[in-house]
Amino acid sequence: MIFSKENIETVDLDFFINQKIQSSSLNEVLFIVPTNRKIRYLKKELISLLPGKTTSKINIETIGTISVKLLNGNYIFKPLSDAESSVLFKQSVSETKLKYLSGYKKEIPA
Repeated sequence: MIFSKENIETVDLDFFINQKIQSSSLNEVLFIVPTNRKIRYLKKELISLLPGKTTSKINIETIGTISVKLLNGNYIFKPLSDAESSVLFKQSVSETKLKYLSGYKKEIPA
């Protein structure tokens, strides 16, 4: 998805990213990926494509980190710790009739 101040009808993402790489303006793009593993892979890939193989900044976030950053200004929002989320997840599983995880018999392995 591309957010822009300009009215863009269609976008060729590969061309757009290659254009940013060639003009050394990759810092103007925010990449959002699902996992930290994808961040490491994408950074290596982008740096290898850059002229001079160096950059001052590449804006890459995971879905989780960008969510926390966006919601951080909201005083109601507090991200759960791993322990809290584990307890809530186990409680939800024990109190819910499992449809998609029915093979686990109300016990999700750690």
